[in-house]
Amino acid sequence: MKKLAFSFLFISGFAMANDLQVAVKNFNFTYTDPHGEGSAASFSRMAGVQVSVDKVDKDFNLLVTGAETAEFTLKDAPGFMTEAQTMIVRDFNLDFGARTSLSLLQGTFNSKDDSMKLDNLSLNCDRKVAHEEVMDQLIGGCIQKMTFKTSKFSSQAEEGVMEALSSALDNTKASLGINSVALNATNGKFDLAAEVKAQISGKVKANGNVSYNATTGLLTLQISEIKFGLFSVRGKVFEELKMKESEKLKVREPYVYYSVK
Repeated sequence: MKKLAFSFLFISGFAMANDLQVAVKNFNFTYTDPHGEGSAASFSRMAGVQVSVDKVDKDFNLLVTGAETAEFTLKDAPGFMTEAQTMIVRDFNLDFGARTSLSLLQGTFNSKDDSMKLDNLSLNCDRKVAHEEVMDQLIGGCIQKMTFKTSKFSSQAEEGVMEALSSALDNTKASLGINSVALNATNGKFDLAAEVKAQISGKVKANGNVSYNATTGLLTLQISEIKFGLFSVRGKVFEELKMKESEKLKVREPYVYYSVK
């Protein structure tokens, strides 16, 4: 869920307009709280640009300079960004038009309580333009049709479905790695596959249904099955999720409710 939050919030943070078009190519960025510097082959309609980033509360202000100068605001960024003491982003690409296409070669987000790393992330989704807000367009479109992949993911955070899965399979979590994550959704049905390396390694598979209420901002997962190899671990994962409930995350097996807004 956290990996998708990076994708959703980066796109939606720029504006809240139906005709929003965003294109970013080869964005590279290094950040030490509260300031960062980067460059991009193109940013929106500008080519060969330098990007300066400053954090103000939970927002990031981006000053893009090249042949022209433009300012953008990434609003209400996710916690793994606002709490990060350092960030490194390598080869980030985004095309948000009639459809959504996003890729990231590598991302590292280090904070006092977490160190999150992503390699070879990609996201392709429909865009549901019937919704007014960009976040709603993106989530609605991804539920309708989505392909999400990342070759490697690691995090020390203590909330979220993947973190609960990690705890369910290996309480130490010290040696646990999650590779080759693939999440697909079609018309509200999802399936997840990932390779887990722990004391006992194997493949995790999960499936179920997903829905989103754009009015309330509530994302609902109905998880039908979670298997580690031949064994069901759904009950154990829900036990871990229940212990990680928060203001935004609520758990009522087989449902997981997450408040986006």
